[in-house]
Amino acid sequence: MSDETHDIAQALLTAGTATVTWQLNRRGLWRCWLQGVAPLFPGWRCAGPAATLRFSPAREDLATAESYQAPGSLREALEATPAGAVVVADGRGCRSMGLIGDMYATRLKMLGAAGFVTDTPVRDGEGLRAVGLPVFSAGLAAPASIHGLHYLDHGLPIGCGEVTVVPGDLMVCDGDGAIVVPRALAAEVAEAALEQAAKEPFILELLQSGRGLVGTYPPDESTAAEYQAWKARKRT
Repeated sequence: MSDETHDIAQALLTAGTATVTWQLNRRGLWRCWLQGVAPLFPGWRCAGPAATLRFSPAREDLATAESYQAPGSLREALEATPAGAVVVADGRGCRSMGLIGDMYATRLKMLGAAGFVTDTPVRDGEGLRAVGLPVFSAGLAAPASIHGLHYLDHGLPIGCGEVTVVPGDLMVCDGDGAIVVPRALAAEVAEAALEQAAKEPFILELLQSGRGLVGTYPPDESTAAEYQAWKARKRT
């Protein structure tokens, strides 16, 4: 991951998923928040370019214990994870298994992955807590992945949580869930989101002082001028 991409990802994470989502909405993108995906433990957050995994429904002759060792397996795909990437798995919303556990998470962390996102459960909850790799999922389940899914391939566009994710898109994940930011818009959205986030403490001050919502949130021209004066005072 380039320094520029890292900086953009961190700016998006600083602004937060709610703010970034609003900026995406303003640019006509409404389907960027992954449905049914949440941090496995409170406080987990991550951002980085998407590295994608694709699965199909399990079939007994394909989704076997031996498939884990076969050429082109999920394990090989995980080994190819670039440093700084957020691994995003299209689990088809399957709820009958846990897609990864503490062993795979440990390896991803050692490879420098920023996090793991899937629309399925994961397994080994306490082990994942100890590993510390931020995981965003549909909760926890005990059975291994082959109870419900068969690994197909990686590095292709996928659907996860009813959202299309293209490899290299930026994933931003925090307490409000996981969103995808198209790579071509990422720098523009990050700049606008940071500016929006910078205004929010000022707006909160006005609301806490008793100011009404109309003209304050969102700010009208008068409130925007007040904000510029407030920002200038903060700099001195």
